[in-house]
Amino acid sequence: MRCPVNIAIDFSLTPVGWHFFVPIPPVPPTPVPAFGMEMFALQMWTAGLLLGKNKFTSTVKHKSLPIVLDQHDVGPLIPDITIPFNNLYYVVMWPMSARKIVFAAYKVQMNGKPVGMTDILSLLPMLSCGNPVSNPLVFSIIAATNTVDVGYELADLVVGLVLIAFTLIGDALAYAIDPPGSSGIGMQLAGQLFPFLGASASGASLAKIAAGTVGNFVVSAIRHDQSGGVVPYSVGIQTPDNPLLGGSATYNWGSTDPSQNGVVLGGNAAGVQREQNVSTGADATGSNFGGPVNPFGFGSNVP
Repeated sequence: MRCPVNIAIDFSLTPVGWHFFVPIPPVPPTPVPAFGMEMFALQMWTAGLLLGKNKFTSTVKHKSLPIVLDQHDVGPLIPDITIPFNNLYYVVMWPMSARKIVFAAYKVQMNGKPVGMTDILSLLPMLSCGNPVSNPLVFSIIAATNTVDVGYELADLVVGLVLIAFTLIGDALAYAIDPPGSSGIGMQLAGQLFPFLGASASGASLAKIAAGTVGNFVVSAIRHDQSGGVVPYSVGIQTPDNPLLGGSATYNWGSTDPSQNGVVLGGNAAGVQREQNVSTGADATGSNFGGPVNPFGFGSNVP
């Protein structure tokens, strides 16, 4: 199976989406799900680039432009719209927007990281923001015009589907635990930026973390087999993704390379990323084939 690469000027969009709708006052501002449209966004997106969420090659280029890598996220400030259009919830959803690569050709690496994949003709979507659950129906539209493509395995396809499934499970659990109320729009934005404010919000965040942890283990087991045991099994926790807060801790074991086993800590705040392999004290550069797999840390730089 093959898929064309994506470069910085490729774009994604879809007429199918769903987001919360909050009518303009004086109607009580309780968010309700509404039909939406996932709007045009280039893979190189200014807000995502500045916050370190865009993941591109540094020296490998196609058409003189960088190529999208695994864990790429277009990032915040994608101006998705809802129908009806007059939605006060844009104040919350635009700063928190995301559009992430979930499929990657794991054995095709550029600058030390797997190549990200999304293409409408290959039926490989990205995972976009949505309310109450994420939207797995957003595709890169013009990737087929690129003349470089990569081969991928069935395992790569399964990994992407696992990422989608456990993200949706976490979203659904979080919505069931902490559905949006009629609080002011400012408080709702604060609740998104700081996901552990209050008991119900903390429960929702923990549900997402739990779903991510299970998905992380499933993916790491698949990657362990693909790498012939070089990539360790891993269990990790990742804070809910948002532009300001982020962090991860992963425990790895079972690698044929002992240096890959141990605890890896990661952090991400306003684009600042720091990592350390606690087992060796060495810096984690992010270019190691045997690094841990953290499928729900899209916004973080995972080694």
